[in-house]
Amino acid sequence: MNLLVLSDNDVELAIAKKMLESHHCNKQFIVSQKSENDGIGERIDLDINNVVEFADFCLLNGIKLVVGNNKKLVENNLLNKIEQINSLSQIIKVLPSKEVEFANDVLRQDDDLEINIIALTNSIDFKIIAQQNENVIHKIEEEIISPFIKNLQSKKIKYNGFLSFEVIKRSNNCTLSKVTSVIENDLAEKIFSNLETDLVSLFAAMDNGTLEDVNIEFYEN
Repeated sequence: MNLLVLSDNDVELAIAKKMLESHHCNKQFIVSQKSENDGIGERIDLDINNVVEFADFCLLNGIKLVVGNNKKLVENNLLNKIEQINSLSQIIKVLPSKEVEFANDVLRQDDDLEINIIALTNSIDFKIIAQQNENVIHKIEEEIISPFIKNLQSKKIKYNGFLSFEVIKRSNNCTLSKVTSVIENDLAEKIFSNLETDLVSLFAAMDNGTLEDVNIEFYEN
């Protein structure tokens, strides 16, 4: 499988390094001007705002999976643009989306605990990609993540990709503070470097509707 990574920020580099480990990865391209990234993939100069150029590159190079995770992709609404191109319909797209962004003003107190959770979803099922206290995770799944996914379904929002949840835990209560489809830099390296599950297989399961059957495993620290 030929893969395309759309930028070289810290999050995308962490994802690219993990995808390079996959037995599904035949060749990986990365939009980058930095020579130090030569070992991660073949560096290319691609104007991702030019959808015609983007489509031509993907078709010419047999791209089967496109991954990006930065705020410019949200601002430029790239996901929506390329979903309108029929010739790219078979490509797995793991890109941020404006439609899933959410922010809530939460009055915070000094003893609040802020918990950041990363999940992968196809708007039907989800898998948490994090290493946290299991009791807390279970509570957040039931009270925060599951209702959020159901809300996407009720609004008929179809989204394949990451969701980054910022949750405030106060005593035994959990409150959703923010959801974004862009992962923060300080979380990415830790999460993806410890992830043992094949990331490309995980993206494929997200795309083909078998995400529920995937087991997320981590290397022992």
